[in-house]
Amino acid sequence: MLGLLLELQICMRGREVERRTFTQDSVRIGRDPKADISIDNPSVSWDHAILEKQQDGRYRLQDLESANGTYVNRQRVRKTFVREADVIGIGKFTFTVTYREDRRQASTPFSSKKTDVHVEPVGLTFALSRAEIDRLLQVSNLPPLVPPSTPGEGTEPEIELDESGSPAIRFFLSHRGQLVLSFITGLCVGFLLDRWAR
Repeated sequence: MLGLLLELQICMRGREVERRTFTQDSVRIGRDPKADISIDNPSVSWDHAILEKQQDGRYRLQDLESANGTYVNRQRVRKTFVREADVIGIGKFTFTVTYREDRRQASTPFSSKKTDVHVEPVGLTFALSRAEIDRLLQVSNLPPLVPPSTPGEGTEPEIELDESGSPAIRFFLSHRGQLVLSFITGLCVGFLLDRWAR
């Protein structure tokens, strides 16, 4: 049996940021720059979650006691296997799971037929810096990420998933936070009116 490669489509707020294929037995996700998927964002814990390869080639996802939790298909999880097309939710980011055959191994009589599947070059790590996140937000016409000036005085909304898997917005009520809340509310109302008009 051929081995499996784990491919993750990484999206922020529904917009694809990157698509990466992993071969290693474990893939760490967090704010730690040494993580395999490093995301510099306050909604992501330093050591948020880990994907570990099992004997059958599938990966098991484990939350590492993160502050905002780890979700699979909008259900909060501590430890679970991830299947084809499962969507992992971590903070403002989603990771859609795809398994690919590892075509780097020696071919067998059953794998000799031609296929159009192309596996992208395998990357071992992926980092999404605060500057890259800000650039993506500018492209999306969303407010940039601004770190809090003092503890407890945030200027950026933190979007979390609550117990039911629904998005919840948490604000620290500073003057800037109130402005951001007004802006986000306007975007949501505009989106809902646009959807209703269709």
